[in-house]
Amino acid sequence: MRELIGKFSCASGKSAKSGAPTALLLEQKTVVSFMESKENAAERNVGNKQVKEIVEPTIVVPTEATVNVAIHEMAAQKADSAPVIDEQSKLIGTVSRADLNRKVGGLGHDPKSFSVEPEINKNNALCFSDQKIAEVEELMRNEKVGEVPVVNRDQVLIGKATLENIKKEKKEKPKTKS
Repeated sequence: MRELIGKFSCASGKSAKSGAPTALLLEQKTVVSFMESKENAAERNVGNKQVKEIVEPTIVVPTEATVNVAIHEMAAQKADSAPVIDEQSKLIGTVSRADLNRKVGGLGHDPKSFSVEPEINKNNALCFSDQKIAEVEELMRNEKVGEVPVVNRDQVLIGKATLENIKKEKKEKPKTKS
């Protein structure tokens, strides 16, 4: 099991510190938040730092979740979209609240029994945790998005990177050695 920073663990569904369950259970479908370790204490040059140093938790929708569960959880978390993962926590794609409301509710499907799987957008920008922050910033600007899912090289979702976090990282003052 990987070392965790923060309070959520995707691998076990338990709090890394207390062992208490951290997943939100709605209609027997789990929606979780998690992030991977911050290793790599690199130099203060943001362009040379890796994305895993700024990754943050994100809500996640399992492929078997219903549209109703996904919409309610995204609304509760004030998120317009969420990554979708399979049983091994591998990124499948994303779903958006607007698309789910329009395509499922608007077509007369029952959101309480209709799966999110047919509505997954699989053509989203993403980045790897070991990519340079400067590369990811350029990707987000080119794709005109404010955040991207962060995966490891096995495509396991570990969180998200945001332009806001990159901007904050750039503003931090370099630490000096005494």
